[in-house]
Amino acid sequence: MENGQEISLQEIQKLEVQVLSKFIDYCKAHDLKYYIAYGSLIGAIRHKGFIPWDDDIDVIMPRDDYEKLLGMTDKVAENMLLASRYNRPQWPYLFAKCYDSKTEMVEEGYDSGVIGVYIDIFPVDGLPNNIFFRKLHMYWLRFLYGMFVTVQKDNLKATTPLRAVLKKILFPLASYIGRRRLRDYIDYFIRCHPFSGSEFVAVQSTDGHCLKQVMKGHVYSETAMCKFENLDVIIPGGYDEMLRTIYGDYMKLPPVEQQASHHNYVVRFK
Repeated sequence: MENGQEISLQEIQKLEVQVLSKFIDYCKAHDLKYYIAYGSLIGAIRHKGFIPWDDDIDVIMPRDDYEKLLGMTDKVAENMLLASRYNRPQWPYLFAKCYDSKTEMVEEGYDSGVIGVYIDIFPVDGLPNNIFFRKLHMYWLRFLYGMFVTVQKDNLKATTPLRAVLKKILFPLASYIGRRRLRDYIDYFIRCHPFSGSEFVAVQSTDGHCLKQVMKGHVYSETAMCKFENLDVIIPGGYDEMLRTIYGDYMKLPPVEQQASHHNYVVRFK
């Protein structure tokens, strides 16, 4: 493929598998725990690889392993770099990405800086055991994310009129606080309860819809192996409980009109 030429979905998927392979090798070499998650986990269980129309790979790590990874290195292999708030002060996410530096990507809605074809790496954190404080924690987190989203690139775009009004109301306060301070406060807030020993856990660094991701910590107490394309990957032992909590009947294919990528970006070889 020529430099500067836009990359097809199939080529993106192949590159993402290469990034995942190098990431797994690094985790094995340094005894770091990871699990395939979200749509990638559905793909592993239902398709033994990508959901055919999917265009990304999702990985989650217990918070301690996540922090250890990002504290050890900025790259997992040659041309496979890590990007996070720890090495990019203006990083617009609360999770990390491992990307192929031979490619370049322009992502709508977020100012990620220079980045290429990537896999997402999410930390999973603990939650309060008390149901009242757990719900309070999650609703406060949703409010914080509402402000955080308004200060991203193209910040006042919204999918509904109500969301547009809410964004306009939150925008002055969110702008005054600033994207970086909001990001760092949310990151501090979601690390208040350790993953280890918590009865309830959740990935809290994705968006404001984390309530449906709350589950018992025993989901991660065991692991299993599964095929993802040509790789043997680790999945949570409680993967069925995890996927049903988030998606319901995950083995059922969605309607044809929903069988499309949820990302909006352009990728090219440098």
